[in-house]
Amino acid sequence: MGLLSEGERHENEVPLLENLYPDCPGCKCAYLSAKGAGPPVKELFMITMIVICNALPISSLFPFLYFMVDDFHIADKKEDIGYYAGAVGSVFMFGRFLSSVPWGMFADRFGRRPVFALGLLSVIVFQLIFGATKSFWVAFAARFMLGLFNGMLGPLKAYASEVCNEENQAWGLSTVSTSWSLGLIIGPAMGGFLARPAMNFPSIFAQDSFFGRYPYLLPSIIQAIFAVAGLFVVYFMPETVHKHDNKHLSDDERSLIKSAKAPKEPMWKNKALMASIAVYCVWCFMEISFSEVFSLWCVSPREVDGLGLPTSDVGMVLAVSGASVFVFNMTVFPIIAKYLGPILVTRVPAPTDQRGAANGLSLSCVSLFRTIGPAGAGAIFAWGQSRHDAKFLPGSQLVFAVMEIFVILAIFTTFPPILPVSANRPYYLTHPQEEKEDDDEAR
Repeated sequence: MGLLSEGERHENEVPLLENLYPDCPGCKCAYLSAKGAGPPVKELFMITMIVICNALPISSLFPFLYFMVDDFHIADKKEDIGYYAGAVGSVFMFGRFLSSVPWGMFADRFGRRPVFALGLLSVIVFQLIFGATKSFWVAFAARFMLGLFNGMLGPLKAYASEVCNEENQAWGLSTVSTSWSLGLIIGPAMGGFLARPAMNFPSIFAQDSFFGRYPYLLPSIIQAIFAVAGLFVVYFMPETVHKHDNKHLSDDERSLIKSAKAPKEPMWKNKALMASIAVYCVWCFMEISFSEVFSLWCVSPREVDGLGLPTSDVGMVLAVSGASVFVFNMTVFPIIAKYLGPILVTRVPAPTDQRGAANGLSLSCVSLFRTIGPAGAGAIFAWGQSRHDAKFLPGSQLVFAVMEIFVILAIFTTFPPILPVSANRPYYLTHPQEEKEDDDEAR
């Protein structure tokens, strides 16, 4: 029990209170996380759908962002496009940085489903504006508003942990990460193949057609359709946040509830939580920086040290890389997480009524790093293209060398004392009695 937080030890000792609140939505679905329950397949499928809708706007623009900024005619020369592309790529995360903690607190108080619904509505509205605009500043503002209203990911992680019992936590985490990987497959492929359709498919779309005049709208329309389907899914998702009305209870029942409430510890005092968030931030910074730089490098002209590839090829390459992550998460990750322990922020102990806020804090910090990543990487990329004749690290070599340094730093952050061993909680380490039972059955 030494590996459990104070809140979790208290929760494990508390009697079941579901019978006291027959109308509480959280109590009604408590059977999903009961000991011995199987993986909640239906709920995990719903989570998959919502996470994909959340991931598409983030990843779909990278294959065509260079051309979109070029079409805005805001850059004085080709070498400067990286600066503006980095700004558009990062402002979404800045908006999410500002709003993630409030959205997490909102989800803890009013429920997970309202946050999912509002986030999906923001995808429909602002993604369509982004795809249809011909102004850099309108695109910039649309991406900022999309990030500001997109507070789904933190509550989604909390939701995944709430519908799974301790034994199935790896499946909940794997569902979120796998769905994210699916978004990384579908998003770049969608953006790469569907953007600039008059150029990629001239036999179907003429240059003077609607999509010829609005070359970046088609991917946004498809994403809006996904979001509408996501709203339909949210309607059928069970709510996991408990809403208790104590007015009808007796004094003895109120005393029981009061004793069941674990004391809240400020999240920033949870060293395992904050250390895991810090490590997560570094890895996310590296991941989104590489995604943007790689896409810019692929589509930029050869005369500025790029590859000069079309958007469809870039989308295919990013989709293949996302597919490899998807296969890993589906086949290897659940096994490793169960027996070795997942070093992820969503497995760090947090009381039930703080999970949304804790994941919101994580998402806010990560969004800050993901804001710095594309902006900084885009600036270094543009600087590198302006010095493609330099003798030391010319052109794109500069930005990839910087990326390699961050890869090394990211690996070091996973070791103590930065990431404490207590953040890694394999299931059979916290439940040794069940491991013994399995061994006895095997014999």
